[in-house]
Amino acid sequence: MRSLILCPIAVSGLLLCLESNAQVFRLTGGASTGFQAQGAGLEVRGKGYEAWSGAGLSDGHLIVGSFVKMHLLDYTLKVGNDDVAMTLPIDVFGTQSTLHTNGISVDKKIRNTAIHAFTGRTGTAFISPMFRAGTTSGPPAAILFTDTLLTENLRLFSRNIFSSTQTIIGGAEWKAHGRLPCMTGFDIPLLRDLKCDLDPGFTLSLAAGVGSGHLYTSEALSLSRDHLDLNLAYVFADDGFQRSLSGTPLQSELDGANVTGTVRPTTGTSFSFGHQNYLIPQQDMQSTLHAQVDRASGSWKLGEYNGTATGAAVFRSAYLNRATRGASLWASQTLGPIDLRLNYLVSQSDGQAPLQSIALTSQEKLTPRLSALQVTTFSEGKTSVAFGGSLLTNLLTVGVNYQTLYVPFRPDNPFTQTLSITLNLSLRGNIHLSTATSFTPEGKIIYTLAGSGSYYRLAGLEAAPPMQSFRLQQYVINGQVTTPDGLPFYGAAVRIGKETVYSDRDGRFFARERKPGQYKVEVVTAEFIATGDFTIVSAPADVAATKDPQALGIVIVLARSDKQLAVASPL
Repeated sequence: MRSLILCPIAVSGLLLCLESNAQVFRLTGGASTGFQAQGAGLEVRGKGYEAWSGAGLSDGHLIVGSFVKMHLLDYTLKVGNDDVAMTLPIDVFGTQSTLHTNGISVDKKIRNTAIHAFTGRTGTAFISPMFRAGTTSGPPAAILFTDTLLTENLRLFSRNIFSSTQTIIGGAEWKAHGRLPCMTGFDIPLLRDLKCDLDPGFTLSLAAGVGSGHLYTSEALSLSRDHLDLNLAYVFADDGFQRSLSGTPLQSELDGANVTGTVRPTTGTSFSFGHQNYLIPQQDMQSTLHAQVDRASGSWKLGEYNGTATGAAVFRSAYLNRATRGASLWASQTLGPIDLRLNYLVSQSDGQAPLQSIALTSQEKLTPRLSALQVTTFSEGKTSVAFGGSLLTNLLTVGVNYQTLYVPFRPDNPFTQTLSITLNLSLRGNIHLSTATSFTPEGKIIYTLAGSGSYYRLAGLEAAPPMQSFRLQQYVINGQVTTPDGLPFYGAAVRIGKETVYSDRDGRFFARERKPGQYKVEVVTAEFIATGDFTIVSAPADVAATKDPQALGIVIVLARSDKQLAVASPL
């Protein structure tokens, strides 16, 4: 057991001593009330390998971890604490599970088959902006995942985990491509000259097997068109089903009939809906819990003036034999540099009186880099006023915002207003300090403070040049990857031209080009360092390389599908 921890640390130390012109070091550290932890970490990247080590205190307990990834011929070897995505086709609903492992794994592609093999132990992972670590609290395990592309359209997959409980799930996924002719089989005069080419744009999938010793089957259909996105699934899962192992964090799974979709009949009109059933496994032989969430929303841009919009949303959640209902109406108007938004919220839980509130938000864009925000709330005969804003400079980025959330599993008061704070400070020597707030499923605010510094091995260990040193380079492209809430997104892969770069802990990335001009921008989700299922909210198609060090970088916004059931839904 101890060797599985000491071995990666020893290998990491060896890599630190290697002379390499391409070696990059990153030191991180900090504390967080949200993670209930403080600690530090070291990341190393070089040609053909990457490694990290971390140590800290979490809830008063010492946690450590290390990881090394190397490319050897056609194999990818990983040693230490790693995260393995346990994917199934129904993950379009945002229920992907992640296995936290500590051992040795090998990735290999043989013709059209991708293979992932692992041996070691399972456990839990600790990932934060300050450091990464892991434990080996789970049982010994052997893992074998395969994905075989039989044809351009048909993929076969298997997910096998052999441990104290067995998971063996296999299936097939069919993705239609091209255009299919429409044929009727009846000789109807009115239809003889009908041309009915159909662009399929759909995915069908089937899966069956056992998860942690419990039966599982699923059938799913996903359809994506210009004006319609639709996901349908029916899942049968025994109580106690988990796709992952015992000893790993419990994660909610789909059960029964599920549907989500978005309809866009016009450019300025959008309708979204969803009906999802969840199975929530419990520890210590407790009974499995079940829950249901229904939602519907719509938004409209009035007339041809894009500055005027309105929308509505309704929610219903049932959990532990208690139902909660909520609704929201909103309208927004842009008047030059001023954005106005009016929200009406109402909610009611079984046996409770309805709760109502009205919120008026005003945001003024004072300069291209400075804005101010005011939020006035009227609720239960009381009036409250909150202030915020944002400031963007090369040295400092500050944002203070307010967000209204619907928390399905806080039935007494599901609508809550949360404070979102983001602060990033870039110092000389490429040292970055950042702080951010987030929220728990119960709406509780949590805080994180972190710092980092990057170093390059050139002719010895030296600090990375500060951002101002880019004046010496020919042409520079920089940007930041964030969440819809404005929080930095770590580990996103962004392809600029022919080069792939990764966002750091502050969400920042940069690339250097020899020639000026426009370069294509592509978000490569398959190469993300971060694990999970992601949606690209917004990203520019191209970017210009410039000599101007004061030029604002591009911004890419990504949304991550929630893994847990009790997740607050932003309005």
